[in-house]
Amino acid sequence: MKPKVFQRFWAEDIGLTGLMIILFVETFAIYPFVDSDVGSLFMHLVFIMVLITGVMAVSRTPHWARLIAFIAVIGLGFRYWGHVYPHSTLLIANFSIRAVLASMLIAVILMHVFRKSGPITHHRIAGSIAVYLLIGALFGYLYFIVCILDPGAFNLDILTLKDDSHKLMARLVYFSYITMTSVGFGDITPISPVACTLSMVQALIGQLFPAILLARLVSLEIEDSHTRRKTEETDE
Repeated sequence: MKPKVFQRFWAEDIGLTGLMIILFVETFAIYPFVDSDVGSLFMHLVFIMVLITGVMAVSRTPHWARLIAFIAVIGLGFRYWGHVYPHSTLLIANFSIRAVLASMLIAVILMHVFRKSGPITHHRIAGSIAVYLLIGALFGYLYFIVCILDPGAFNLDILTLKDDSHKLMARLVYFSYITMTSVGFGDITPISPVACTLSMVQALIGQLFPAILLARLVSLEIEDSHTRRKTEETDE
């Protein structure tokens, strides 16, 4: 049986707003301004906790939550060993696991945002914003992996930034969001075919996601209004 606190966290949708706030703090305060692994680790732990509670809330058994917890522990282990013994393989493993966890959390949130029951509240809108932020973070992780595998993938001084993964990640998260919003200042440009392909995919998602999201939320609100009206007519 799932703990009631997890069900309440997601069923009342307040968890979606809380997650959006966490992602805003992580994206616009921690990465750009905090040059420390402690703050990043704290936000990563909160991220994992929210992911596990979300999986437990939407699944009928806790098996998926156990799997997520197992993956998260492995990720933290790679993070620790990568800090003690810096190596490109450990960095790739660490950020690959982050990408997997981010993808899972995106799926969990979308299940709640697009569920057919209940009205479209501001919490569910906040959840859709959280998904948008997570997509930016997810591509930031992918860009990081590409940079480690191919230091010439972007016009960045990777040899200097490679020794400071936090600064490199901050630059790539910045590039991720300006790509997704089609701002494109031109200070960072993809060079390798893989980097160019990822950039094109993200730019396409950045244009299509808001349009599809808006259409879906409007249709859900219309369906819910129609259901409520039929219920009221039946009660009368």
